[in-house]
Amino acid sequence: MPANLPIARILNAEEQPEGTGVLVGPLRVLTCHHVVEELIKSPRDPVNVAFPFSGDAAPRTARIGPFRPVAKTPDYKSPKDLCLLKIDPYDAVPPGLSPCRFSTGTEDLTGLAVRIGGFPDVEIEWAEGRIVGPITSGFWQMDHCLTSRAVTFGYSGAPVWRQDGMEVVGIAVGITKRDEKTAAYLIPADLIRAAFPSLFSSQDSSEPEDAPRDDLLPSPCVLSDDVPLPEPEAADPAERLPGEMIGSIQKAPLMTKPREKIFISYAHEDVEMARRIYTDLKAKGFQVWMDKMDLIPGQAWPREIRRNIKNSRCFLALLSSVSLSKTGFVQRELKTALEVYEEVPPDEIFLLPARLDQCCPNNEVLKEIHWADFTSSYEEGFAGLVRALEFIMPDRFSSLPSERDSSDAVQIKPAAKIKEAAALSPGQIKDGPLPGMKFAWIPPGSFRMGSPDNEPGRWGDEGPQHKVKISKGFWMQTTAVTQAQWEAVMGSNPSHFKNGGLDCPVERVSWNDAQELIKKLNQQGRDIRFRLPTEAEWEYACRAGTTTAFYNGEITNLIGVDPNLDRIGWYDENSNRTTHPVGQKEPNAWGLYDMIGNVWEWCQDLYGDYPDGAVVDPEGVGTGSYRVVRGGGWDYGARDCRSADRYYYSPSIRNHNDGFRLVLPIGQQVRQAGPGRRGASAP
Repeated sequence: MPANLPIARILNAEEQPEGTGVLVGPLRVLTCHHVVEELIKSPRDPVNVAFPFSGDAAPRTARIGPFRPVAKTPDYKSPKDLCLLKIDPYDAVPPGLSPCRFSTGTEDLTGLAVRIGGFPDVEIEWAEGRIVGPITSGFWQMDHCLTSRAVTFGYSGAPVWRQDGMEVVGIAVGITKRDEKTAAYLIPADLIRAAFPSLFSSQDSSEPEDAPRDDLLPSPCVLSDDVPLPEPEAADPAERLPGEMIGSIQKAPLMTKPREKIFISYAHEDVEMARRIYTDLKAKGFQVWMDKMDLIPGQAWPREIRRNIKNSRCFLALLSSVSLSKTGFVQRELKTALEVYEEVPPDEIFLLPARLDQCCPNNEVLKEIHWADFTSSYEEGFAGLVRALEFIMPDRFSSLPSERDSSDAVQIKPAAKIKEAAALSPGQIKDGPLPGMKFAWIPPGSFRMGSPDNEPGRWGDEGPQHKVKISKGFWMQTTAVTQAQWEAVMGSNPSHFKNGGLDCPVERVSWNDAQELIKKLNQQGRDIRFRLPTEAEWEYACRAGTTTAFYNGEITNLIGVDPNLDRIGWYDENSNRTTHPVGQKEPNAWGLYDMIGNVWEWCQDLYGDYPDGAVVDPEGVGTGSYRVVRGGGWDYGARDCRSADRYYYSPSIRNHNDGFRLVLPIGQQVRQAGPGRRGASAP
């Protein structure tokens, strides 16, 4: 066996093994889909993986990439129950760990002696056996004839090695038990290659050197004669293949709320103070979690406490001489919070200590953090605490800026606006204030927001589908803001992908960064009021009157090349792992380019559940910590590039697949930026 085994533990929220995976690329881990489905509620929830044989077993954060769901089919060449996890590019694989070598998948495996290493517990357990032969589902059966150790829960996704340890012939997927005998099953290498052909293709020499190479295997692992990707199967997550699967495969709900709670940690002796702070924060509109108030009978409290710390936006530590001198639960909570703190971006606040008396913490991290001070009076301490929390979660009561909120915006009389709107036609173009910037007229109207229950690839947070009325037309930028346009206003270019030229969309800009550009544009004149689109405005404009998955037709292939998407957007099958100049693909009926693919686009709204009924000019939920992004990007598949697909990020995060475009409300004038401008250009 190799010295540094590329075997990964797939961990649950308590960092206990739920399954096994194998490193197949610099930032790619292959496992079974049913393992991942057990761990997540939202399709884009993070999954923790660790490499125990690398010398650095610290968990890495990964997210779901391309996958093949659990399904039953007699077609031998139809891959199923496979999932690629993408490790965060900033959370690198341990040094010295190389992707595994897969067999070509062309040989007859019958009779082959193999070894499987899985994680039924924290430590790896090895099982040995011999492959019996293929079954109708396309899997291969292996009997435990060489060892007493049986494959069981925790082995799903484990690489199946030849006895000599030189290459992998497949991954473990399930077991059956009959008459006290256990048979295991594996997904062979040829089905894995068919599921992810680009993973095993040769590297494209035309890709920029600074672009991430996280989807390709090094040359010793490159496999040839890839099988064309078959048509997608109808997924039945309740089906068990070929008998009892390793672990449950019931479909998990696809919706979860972003982190927005405040976790209160305290000593038992300080419970009355903790209750008072809990109650007063609730009255201020904050979401707060405290064990005495929120645990319910029947819950396993150690697990619930740990889970709520990890899912909280802020850890409020009530420090006193008593709490700092105690051992036990308070210290365990603090230890968990410090683990989360290590993963929080430097510009975000997670740990918030509050001093209840003249105590002094010994912990070096706490010593460096400014605390809320309750030692003088409760009122003074609570006021300081609220100021801190409003800084951490500034948007819990925020609403979209409107013209009536701005004292310096030019007020257009309603009759003038109606006259202007009546004179415009959908998709009519006018120039913007920056070079190459154009805006298309989006007329008022109604549409059904979200996706129908039967849309292929639908995520749970796209429903319920509901009627939305956009009562006022608006101008929307025809493309995402380009690197040239950003540089003209901000004086720098933060983008990761610069080799494609300044006409590529700007990326690595946060929601907060977008607001800074908008602020500077709006300062150019009293008659300018640019902003980001609301999520409803974005989807309404993207659809341009259509009801299909894409604005040019239905989705035909959830994984792999989709002919309709190919015509309108840059995504993982045609992007060559980079962004592209804007406006190169087909626009929608209202003249908007790249609404699908290239870069995700920030919206104004806070992310949250959709309403159950019809709404007019919705501006999203009133509280939350995350902002919506829409449209998919260059590194996402067809499923995540549909008109209804939605996701969210912290407003401070900067990714190399996130950008934005601007909107301008009806009646606003546009000044041309730069020297020598002469007044405003009329709409």
